[in-house]
Amino acid sequence: MVDKRTIFIGDEADSYRQVKSIAGTPYTLVADDADSLLVHTHGSATVLNVPLQADVEFPIGTKITVLQYGAGQITWTAIGGVTLRKGLPTLKSLGQYATTWAVKIGLNEWLVSGELAAS
Repeated sequence: MVDKRTIFIGDEADSYRQVKSIAGTPYTLVADDADSLLVHTHGSATVLNVPLQADVEFPIGTKITVLQYGAGQITWTAIGGVTLRKGLPTLKSLGQYATTWAVKIGLNEWLVSGELAAS
């Protein structure tokens, strides 16, 4: 059994398998990131790459949440063959302390949501 942490972001509570600091730019998701809160502490903008199922086998339903703790804006990007769905026109975090997340909804398909920039 995995000991999950419950963290409140705004009025929402969510459980995470782990809280992990990431500072590299760019950063590519790894299997260990599944159902985790990734805290990005870098001061410069970064790219967060979502890999193909053939490279990292995330189960459908996996949720990965990213907190832009530093000043550097985060842009979700898809490695060739991955589709990222979104409700807003961009895949960029809104600003410092914004949270965004992706949920795997298909073999190579993810839904990205949260505090995304409008343009």
